Amino acid sequence: MTFSGRFCNPATAGMLVLLASVPMGSLVAQQAAVPTSAPEAAAKAARAHSSVEQPGPSASEVAEAVTSQAAGLRPAPASDAPVVRRNFIDEAIFSSMERAGVPHAGLASDGEFLRRACIDLIGRIPTLEEVLAFETDDAGDKRDRLIDRLIASDEFVERWSYYFEDLFRAGNRMGHGKNLFRFWTREWLTLDRSYADVVTDLLTQGGKSSHSSPGALYFARDFVKAKDDPDEPDAHD
Repeated sequence: MTFSGRFCNPATAGMLVLLASVPMGSLVAQQAAVPTSAPEAAAKAARAHSSVEQPGPSASEVAEAVTSQAAGLRPAPASDAPVVRRNFIDEAIFSSMERAGVPHAGLASDGEFLRRACIDLIGRIPTLEEVLAFETDDAGDKRDRLIDRLIASDEFVERWSYYFEDLFRAGNRMGHGKNLFRFWTREWLTLDRSYADVVTDLLTQGGKSSHSSPGALYFARDFVKAKDDPDEPDAHD
């Protein structure tokens, strides 16, 4: 971190932004720690906040922040066990880690895997019954079956429809078509349509968007009417 070339008015405050990355290029700021040479500087760095009380270089706060050491990753247990690469995603991730000299973590326990899968796919932690059932299942394919079951659930559709509605900014500017866009999003998630097909719908659909072409609402947000009457104001007015 550095304040080189940055000037602040007296009695103003600013935020420090920590950017940390590994050799492969991934940003890892959330996993980074900022050790400092002085306890008071460490407290300021942890708050990621600095202030300037008078003209000229700050000798108490800014200077101490500048002495912070480079961001470093918190150590994590590594594993020498070989990784089975089952698809192109595994191949891309672990090949990149090999090139960067980053060791991979050990295999997650059943409890860890279940919790992570449930949070990622359906947006909640597993119930006690689900934990007991999963940990007492001795089948070798139970993790694969868990993923298939979660993806096929209504909770998966609900969790990811919220995500994509936020991503596509499906708000009031779509007028009454907002609900139609929501139903369309839930439909292609349920049918497991490819992202290529979904993007094609977003880019090429035409017609009366509020009735027959919900995908077109992504680009028509600023132009659709709140009601079918053309004399009604725009949905965002």
